[in-house]
Amino acid sequence: MSARAASHIHRNRAIRTRIVVKGTLVAETPLHLGAGDAGDVALDLALLRDPTTRRPLLTGATLAGAMRAYLDAHGLGCEGKLLFGGKRGEEGGDQSPLVVDDAVAVDAPAAELRDGVGLDSRSKTATDGALYGMELWAAGTKFPVVFELSLESPHDAKDRRKDALHTALGALTRGEISVGLKKTRGYGRLRLETDAEPVEVCVYDLASSDGLMKWLCACRQPSKGSKWSKAESDSLSSLDDLGELLPSRRPSFSISGRFALDAPLLIRGRSDGSGVDAAHLRARGVDGVVRPALSGTSLAGALRARARRVLHALHKDLTPKAREDVVDGMFGRDARRDENGLLHSPLASRLVVGENYVSNGTTDLYQNRIRIDRFTAGVVDSALFDENPVYPKDDGSTSVPIVLRLRDPQPHEIGLLLHLVKDLWTGDLPVGGTTSVGRGSLLGKHVTLNYTGGDSPLNGVIKREGKGAGVTLDGLAAEQLNCYSEALATWVEAGE
Repeated sequence: MSARAASHIHRNRAIRTRIVVKGTLVAETPLHLGAGDAGDVALDLALLRDPTTRRPLLTGATLAGAMRAYLDAHGLGCEGKLLFGGKRGEEGGDQSPLVVDDAVAVDAPAAELRDGVGLDSRSKTATDGALYGMELWAAGTKFPVVFELSLESPHDAKDRRKDALHTALGALTRGEISVGLKKTRGYGRLRLETDAEPVEVCVYDLASSDGLMKWLCACRQPSKGSKWSKAESDSLSSLDDLGELLPSRRPSFSISGRFALDAPLLIRGRSDGSGVDAAHLRARGVDGVVRPALSGTSLAGALRARARRVLHALHKDLTPKAREDVVDGMFGRDARRDENGLLHSPLASRLVVGENYVSNGTTDLYQNRIRIDRFTAGVVDSALFDENPVYPKDDGSTSVPIVLRLRDPQPHEIGLLLHLVKDLWTGDLPVGGTTSVGRGSLLGKHVTLNYTGGDSPLNGVIKREGKGAGVTLDGLAAEQLNCYSEALATWVEAGE
């Protein structure tokens, strides 16, 4: 036998066991799975559809890439390589032992249309030629998914690949993995159903003829709707039997809380046919109810602009490059050239800003406005327009959740993020449009801080009992917060 043939035999996988996991993924927020080409659709960013049914298509490559990226982002790159094989161009990389099938949505709601615009972060005005339209699959879209893990040796009961699969599936059950466009701005968050649509985990022992025949005869496609046909195999009792959940090895800082709406909020959405010139953005929830939304793109834009102002206020002599470096490092950037003609490569945002819904707001009030000529102080002809913001109720019950998560944070970045949240908390940082006429201010009710993986843990709750009431700290000390504020001041003074 030649050496080449012997090497080929050595590389063949002697598969002994196959684990098949079937379940249903639900989109908790709108998601954009791009087709790459709008085709005959009058949109800049069209959706990918199954060519036969024209329903939403979630490719296995997209889902596998998101799962691998999750493991890499949490310091589990070695386990990700074991589960998904070597990366493209990597010498000695193995074939992926995990097969992720394409998924076609079942009974998908109609696509939503949204407009986006690029903003000049310094002037907070729209950039010329940066308006674009995009399609989104609405929240509540369901994808039946299948994962198949191949195991080779008889010692696979303690195989780290099972632990990695369990960790990735556990992240899906908690809604921590997003796919598609603008993942760091609240789009594309998926959750694996465990109650209404139980997850089916089946193990096939291919070393026995009975197990091999059961695997060959098992149905890998949904029978009717989103229900899976029962496979004739030894089913595991739960996902926990796949292995252990691997702990994250990468630090992260998260802020989650609820803010009261203190003034009308207007984030422009597409016209709903009511004839209103400017209506607030509304989005479909998982339950099918259409609600006013606070988009992650709008909130992230407001935070980014305020971050520059905070750094400038702390040290007016801080170089623009240093200021841009820290802001771009947190919020990401597009490929661009600076004033010296140097091309800067794009950066992904390390700050994840969620999209959430305004609860208990009023949307049946309209306001008529006119446009004024700034030179004559007179009314511009034919410039009457009306707006339909979401208004807070008098009892103060109108609120919106806000979720921020910063990956791989530095102490000065945590300090900057705390400054931004403080401005949101006090109503000094409005969000949305028409903020110059008093709209978009929020008041903090409670926020939870969670810093894991760092040298100085920061875990606790900041809350306020009511409007005008004082702030109380639960599990936190003022010195802990001041520590990160001082870290920001030290970094700024150093001019790094």
